[in-house]
Amino acid sequence: MSAAGAVAGFPGGFSPEVVDKFNKEEEDESKLKGTPLEELLSTSTQRLGIRLGPVSGEKAHAGHLERSKHQGLRNVVEEEEEDDPDMDSVDREYFADRQPTGQDGGDETSLIDPQEAALASLREKGYEIKGVLGKGSIGNVFLANTPFKQPAAIKIVRNDFNFNDIEAVERELNNYQTISDAREGTPILEKHFPKVFESWSPQEGVGIIVMEVLKPLTNEQASFIPDASFLAAKHKPHRLGPASDSFGGMRDVSKRFTHYLQNNIDKVAARFEYYGYQLVTDWEGEFMGDATSEKMDKLKEESSPEQLMAMLKMSTASPAVAKQFIENRKSAFIKTLGAGSAAVQLIEILEEEAPEAFGANAAFIHIAFKIMLAGLSADREPKTIDAFIADYSRAVLVSARQFTQIPMGYAQPTLKNKAASHEREFLTSKGLNAAIQELYKQTGLMAKDLHDQNVMARANGDLVIVDVGLFRKDTRWVADENLQEIRGFRKKMLTNLRK
Repeated sequence: MSAAGAVAGFPGGFSPEVVDKFNKEEEDESKLKGTPLEELLSTSTQRLGIRLGPVSGEKAHAGHLERSKHQGLRNVVEEEEEDDPDMDSVDREYFADRQPTGQDGGDETSLIDPQEAALASLREKGYEIKGVLGKGSIGNVFLANTPFKQPAAIKIVRNDFNFNDIEAVERELNNYQTISDAREGTPILEKHFPKVFESWSPQEGVGIIVMEVLKPLTNEQASFIPDASFLAAKHKPHRLGPASDSFGGMRDVSKRFTHYLQNNIDKVAARFEYYGYQLVTDWEGEFMGDATSEKMDKLKEESSPEQLMAMLKMSTASPAVAKQFIENRKSAFIKTLGAGSAAVQLIEILEEEAPEAFGANAAFIHIAFKIMLAGLSADREPKTIDAFIADYSRAVLVSARQFTQIPMGYAQPTLKNKAASHEREFLTSKGLNAAIQELYKQTGLMAKDLHDQNVMARANGDLVIVDVGLFRKDTRWVADENLQEIRGFRKKMLTNLRK
């Protein structure tokens, strides 16, 4: 074999000129290809949805800036067409610290950062993010314009926010879809659950819900909805202190405390008899010191429901008089029991949590004052008197703080058929509870995690439950076949009307 024939892959018999020409072409082509590693990276095999290939640093940087300009996210890259320029340097920068996504070290699934995936999906659909409305335990809510330039609230939920609940996103999407289906044609559900325009999952572990824009609750609207004050009573009933010491997001619950007194005035009045008589009698039931049945009857009459109602009306009509009354009682408590007494604490708690509930606060303080007078008539030590007032204070605060008709647990409570006030009737038979019960009847979903941060309002005042991520389906629930048939017919009719 000739020297020419020694060229790898070629038989002998070629002229030297042909061989030289071939060798030169091979050398030139090799220069274009680059190193063996670069040749390997330039294959058309797709990795994580990105085509890898060699590119100069200058071109990579320019491409990176151009993409960032249009996408608004750092290092988000899209799959390139086969004949597009390669972006290897950008890809290596983006995926440098990322682990393979396949279970066996492969890369079958194309995943990017959850937030970036959601925002990219929204842009692709034509949504324009305008700002942040709020943040939650598994995601954020953004204000945006729809493709039709209408305002919308967009909730982005992510599993990576809550590793203890990997099904959170799927459950939230399913719950919104279930409620949306039940909502159509059911006025009570349309009123108290949000209108959802669309929802989808751009990738595993990420959910997007687009809904109507709502407003935060005012203190008055939140009066009967669980909040920090409610939680303090529920979880720390034996602690005498402001709810703000234990829970954030305090609201003015003046209206709640006022309505509690209006609806439970007999119970509040009875607390004097319960604590007062224990304070002035010994273990045999005999009065101590100078206490007598006549004195106790007089104190009881001064603490009657009629007296408390008169005090409530007077204080409502003249807040200045109520303020002076409370100030006088505070001075008496400080002089008799001390500045750090439970009686003084009660006044400070009421002034912090319900600053506008002048009548209710005056009534609560009035009962504490009468308990003190009873103890003094029995020659009881200030420390002992204050201990009884502390017990009374905790009891009345727990009741007033929890004066709400919104269920907190999985099981649906039995509601009172007769409401004691117009506002309470609205919230029970015609409002949120009615919506919650109707939802359960239609879908089996049980309300959970209802508090003032998960309820919002429309401009017309409707209260709307916006967070349904923790709603759970009752495993014992059985669908009403007639109801399901009616729902199906109603949905079909509505669909036909839209066509």
